[in-house]
Amino acid sequence: SWQVWILKISYDTLFVWYYGSSIGKILCKMRVVSVDLFDKPSFLYALLRACGKYIGESLLFITYVFGFGDSLSRTLHDRLAKTLVIAY
Repeated sequence: SWQVWILKISYDTLFVWYYGSSIGKILCKMRVVSVDLFDKPSFLYALLRACGKYIGESLLFITYVFGFGDSLSRTLHDRLAKTLVIAY
């Protein structure tokens, strides 16, 4: 099962770092941008976001609950990685 975790985190990290979005976000015309520069996040922030996302996924998607209390609807893993998901 740890191999699946590594694949998931690698996929999400590399796509967000290189393209600014995963394949699903590309199809839905969404991007993940850094709050500081409004550009693709750095590798470290993309990795932090992916790790937080999949840890929250294993804990009944608890990181998504934090999106309801934020004015920009940022989830906990987006807040930790200083990122924002936007539509273009």
